[in-house]
Amino acid sequence: MNDTARRWTDLDRHPSGLALLGAVLAAMMALTWKTWPDPIIDFGRELYVPWRLTEGQHLYSQIAYHNGPLSPYLNATWFSWYGVSLAALFTLNALVVAGVVALLRALLREITGPGGATVGAVSFLVLFAFAQFVNTSNYNWMSPYSHELTHGLALALLALWLLRDLNSTSARWKATAAGAALGLCFLTKAEVFAAAAVATTAALGTALWVARANRRRTLITLAWAASGLAAPPLVALLLLSRVMPFDTALHGTMGTWAYVFDPTLGDQQFVRHVSGLDHPSQSLVELARSAGLWLVGLAPIAIAARVCPPRSARAASLLLAAGYLGFFYWIGLSFPVQLWLKPLSLVLLGWTAWTAVQSWRARDAAAAKRLSFLALSTVLLLKVVLNVRVGHYGFGLAMPGTVLLLATVCGSLPVAAARLGLSVTVTRPSLHALWLGLLGCHLAITLTLARNKTTEVGTGADAFWANSRGQYMVSALQWLERVPPSATMTVMIDCEMLNYLSRHRNPVRYGNFNPQQVHLFGENAMVAELAADMPDWVALVHSDTSEYGPQYFGRDYGRALFDWVQQHYQLEPPMVGAPPFRDRNFGIAFLRRRP
Repeated sequence: MNDTARRWTDLDRHPSGLALLGAVLAAMMALTWKTWPDPIIDFGRELYVPWRLTEGQHLYSQIAYHNGPLSPYLNATWFSWYGVSLAALFTLNALVVAGVVALLRALLREITGPGGATVGAVSFLVLFAFAQFVNTSNYNWMSPYSHELTHGLALALLALWLLRDLNSTSARWKATAAGAALGLCFLTKAEVFAAAAVATTAALGTALWVARANRRRTLITLAWAASGLAAPPLVALLLLSRVMPFDTALHGTMGTWAYVFDPTLGDQQFVRHVSGLDHPSQSLVELARSAGLWLVGLAPIAIAARVCPPRSARAASLLLAAGYLGFFYWIGLSFPVQLWLKPLSLVLLGWTAWTAVQSWRARDAAAAKRLSFLALSTVLLLKVVLNVRVGHYGFGLAMPGTVLLLATVCGSLPVAAARLGLSVTVTRPSLHALWLGLLGCHLAITLTLARNKTTEVGTGADAFWANSRGQYMVSALQWLERVPPSATMTVMIDCEMLNYLSRHRNPVRYGNFNPQQVHLFGENAMVAELAADMPDWVALVHSDTSEYGPQYFGRDYGRALFDWVQQHYQLEPPMVGAPPFRDRNFGIAFLRRRP
């Protein structure tokens, strides 16, 4: 490595790297303050469920839930300490974000070199932690549609961090702690645990392989890791079985794994759409277009670094940097955020295979650490294999792979290019300009959507900002002021935010009636439970569920539920907006139980 390359890689060793991360975190939080939740879809569950747990209800036996128990009980514990409020949950999630930043920085320093660590951590903050790329929020780390995804990923990174230096004196406790982190991850979501399990196994196995551990040390280390892995699920099963039947507790402890092998779930249109397999030929065309954009974007740097004489290198780098920044400024809000990451899954598959061979043949410690992070990134992307994007599920599933790619491109690639005789004076500034322009476009889109959120929903510590859709929630909450706080209310199909903000309890276990939930828990069971403990009120909240296949509740699915509501409840005017479940127009209708 030449002196110039060494100076670049040493930059991140200074305290300014941490200061930069702190400043970016604070700036992103301030610029997007309280604009993170969606007022209607998904996130209400993340508030309602832990609130009910603090009131003495139990998950699974009294609240239907298809994920593991860790996140709801963690959030409920936080609520019991600091009060039930959206502000309290924001605080907890900000701590999770800060922890993930620290873990990413520590892991990437050893994988991509110090120069890439800050790039990766900043990329996480701008592209994922606070980002908004679609009108429906919840695809960020401050108000995730499912805390199981963010908590599970944080635990997966923690497990990899614990295994990054597995020497003989610390192997037992680190293996046990990493196993415990993986066991806690089991209590979140199946797809996150599967990726974490593969990555942790790769980290542990390659660390022992590189260290040339003998059979006895290997078996002891694996035994300690297994004991750590088993402990959290066993403790969860024990605690749940104290307040509910054992089979219910076991089913709850299994979480998503209790449903993951249901063959009919894999046939749902939603699953195919998320993965890009609903139209595979179209997905492959988009992937090829995106790969072409990558080549066009990187080709000028490679050519200039090869042909420019040393005396012209600095001028060439400035010209390239100005060109990239100018291009991204010009394209601005038109940047194809849903397109540019399409090839990531295929790139990671090849990169993982090559790194595995390298780690095995050369017993390369650096390759071993890179392999575990790559394994985590690659397995996470299997759910969205042909439809990778920074938005939607990508805020979690694509995060590790994206930050690793950007950290490698900006941190390791210039150094590798220098070894091949390419000018680091050209490559480093040009790649950083490309990265900054990329982040700038995404930031502009996030801030544009945040500025459009001018409706304040909720009050006090539960207040947040929403776009025009929030006005429906404001009107609905005003309507509910006439309903006594002791009255019960069931919302159909998906708006537990209404229950939470109005503090009206849902008397039945089911809080979501979209096609997936109806399939998981059974429509007949839902009707029977509603009949056994009839809510005082039913709120019908419009939703187009065509992404699951059936479009409208009561017409394309859930007919028995809808008929039961019509038979036992009467409409109380006025409606908020349009009649629900008829066309694209949004509306909320409130129905009172018939005398």
